[in-house]
Amino acid sequence: MKTYHGSCECEKVTYEVSFDLSAGTFKCNCRMCTKTRFWAAAVNPDQLKILTGKEELSTYWDNPMHHFCSHCGTKVFGLGKSPSGKPMMALVLATLDDLDPRELAQAPVSYFDGKHDRFDRAPEFSGHL
Repeated sequence: MKTYHGSCECEKVTYEVSFDLSAGTFKCNCRMCTKTRFWAAAVNPDQLKILTGKEELSTYWDNPMHHFCSHCGTKVFGLGKSPSGKPMMALVLATLDDLDPRELAQAPVSYFDGKHDRFDRAPEFSGHL
């Protein structure tokens, strides 16, 4: 478990989060994830602490509910339910300010076929994700 700090592009929203990056990350091929080049880590909601700008977050509802800065548009995290119905948070890794890119490159990546609502398997092709 390591504590990281992150923010949106304009830094109106800042946060800290503690999680184990080596536990894995994920990418999905659903429409939203593909359009935003989404790469995330699943964290428990109580692991994320918004330091500044909570009131600056806007939401776009789907499953998950996407939370983004209302000023610069950076998506910070998503809240939703896993395929098993368990609450989950997906933290956008690109918003971590103090994550060493070498550490990120070593993190395991899982792929989900969200395009076909099959979160129990990878899509046929994931090279573009």
